[in-house]
Amino acid sequence: MLIPYRSQKALVVRNKHRAGAIALALSAFLLLSGCGVGAGDDASEPTFTPKPPEPTVTATLPAIPDDTPTAESDSTQAGGIVVSVNTAVRYPISPLIYGVADPTTGDEDTLKWLGAGLMRWGGNARTRHNWEINASNAGADWEFRNVSQGDTVPGSASLGFMQRDERLGAASILTMPTIGWVAKDSDNNTRSTDVPKHGGPAVSKGSDTAFTEVANDVWTTPYDPSANRARTSVQSLPSKGAPFTYPPDLTDGKVYQDEWVAYLRDALKDRKQPVIYAMDNEPELWSDEAHVDVHPVRPGYDDALQTFLTYAKAVKKVDPQGLIAGPESWGVTGYLFSALDNGTDKFGTAADRKAHGGIPWLQWFLRSVAADDAKAGSRSLDVLTVHYYPTAGQYEGGNDAPMQDKRMQAPRALWDGLYIEPSWVANTEWASPGLARRLTRMIEQSYPGTKLGITEWNFGGADDISGAIATADALGIFGRERMYMASYWGLPKQSSATGWAFRMYRNYDGKGSSFGSQSVETSIDNTKTMSAYGALSEDGSKLTVMLINKQRGNSTDVSIKADGFTPGKGTLYRYTAQSAAGGPQADPVTVTDPAAVQVSLAPMSITLVELTK
Repeated sequence: MLIPYRSQKALVVRNKHRAGAIALALSAFLLLSGCGVGAGDDASEPTFTPKPPEPTVTATLPAIPDDTPTAESDSTQAGGIVVSVNTAVRYPISPLIYGVADPTTGDEDTLKWLGAGLMRWGGNARTRHNWEINASNAGADWEFRNVSQGDTVPGSASLGFMQRDERLGAASILTMPTIGWVAKDSDNNTRSTDVPKHGGPAVSKGSDTAFTEVANDVWTTPYDPSANRARTSVQSLPSKGAPFTYPPDLTDGKVYQDEWVAYLRDALKDRKQPVIYAMDNEPELWSDEAHVDVHPVRPGYDDALQTFLTYAKAVKKVDPQGLIAGPESWGVTGYLFSALDNGTDKFGTAADRKAHGGIPWLQWFLRSVAADDAKAGSRSLDVLTVHYYPTAGQYEGGNDAPMQDKRMQAPRALWDGLYIEPSWVANTEWASPGLARRLTRMIEQSYPGTKLGITEWNFGGADDISGAIATADALGIFGRERMYMASYWGLPKQSSATGWAFRMYRNYDGKGSSFGSQSVETSIDNTKTMSAYGALSEDGSKLTVMLINKQRGNSTDVSIKADGFTPGKGTLYRYTAQSAAGGPQADPVTVTDPAAVQVSLAPMSITLVELTK
């Protein structure tokens, strides 16, 4: 199979957060990009230039048997589209799937408007967040400079974030730094210099110095990060091994992550919403651009596992009620390989994976954590989490017709085993990701009882109907596939296309009415051109059916056949490209035949059908 280099992620990242990387570094609280941060007054504006995909190579690796998701039928019946709903098959929808990434303490009006059920404190800069001084380092997103992330009160940034979430009745994801080094100050002039383009293997076992160049298939040019560590950072450790204090000691040259957790735990004793601690952010990319200045050694399976276990156990010991999430892998190569597998041939040999039985990284990670937890008698992993972005330009692309069509199809990668990603992913063993179903099966096989989350996702088109459709489709998939949590990358603006996609689930009539809390079995004739998701209210008196029409042609007639629910009246709420800032239009539904409710869907539209008895 053909495997690409990590620059595929770099291209997405560089486009992904250009806007967030320009003018925010001196604000009291940065809305940090998933990988970008703000620029300061003393430095030139960062420039992000997408790199073209690097050459691919052939890799021969064993396939994992019985690991291909199933797909639903794509047949279409004559005489219109039939949506079948079986209310006897139901299960709860987690409100945490309606999450966003918003590291600031502001934006409460927007969060209320969206109805967000989860907020994530995450992104590249959180990897090097120093809670004692509310500062971080931007890494490759902005010249490896230190940045401010709040005031000078220890822990105030993260505490304010979590207090805001609690006030709004939302859960919090807090990214815990596990890289070992965090910012020593918030001065934008503090930066790493002479940083290599990427890292590589350690020059010797256990060394922090890494090779950074390849000549004739031989690693050369060692890079020692000690000078840049001293220049920008202080050491970060999982456990203090001594009594916690507040305020923490700012003169000891160390930051303890368990002391941070203890501070938040004590300050939020009466919390009611879940707190999820994510074990860092995309660690397989640290040594390949993101944080290569302080961590040039590419971690392998064993190192990545040990780092996770050490920090996860330290957090759990202090806050047993908190949930641990990981490994926060960036995308397909992060699901399949370690950073060390990149090698000199861009995952062609994948020596680290071969040394671990040829098992894909996520599967090996789950099995290994399960085995370690069984010995310990307690869980160190509660939620298996990954990031997902489409890889064929949908995120950063425009809104011309071909890109719109590509974007509207992209959410099928989250479940449909017949959908092949139209990018370099098609040349991997996960050409048809079927992500939620594949990972659910992996959990069942390797560590039953573990929850599932996608903590970064976005299909682009924030102000376009295609982005609204893709976002609404993804939210419906998350509920149907019984995911525990999901966090959209960024914060959709009020009255934006993707913002209205959230509102169609969380407050479609502007009066607090929401998509049901109990997902019910819902099927549709053609999953390429349409999507359908059904849910009942908690008391079973209301059935909501979300209908998504991806076709750009004529209106489509749909017949809703609900088994176990007899509607007496109905209303539909329709969002189209013409809806603009006004939001969905409400129209009555005439229920002539309760066994087959007829509605008509506009081209490229999202329609919520509300049926009551």
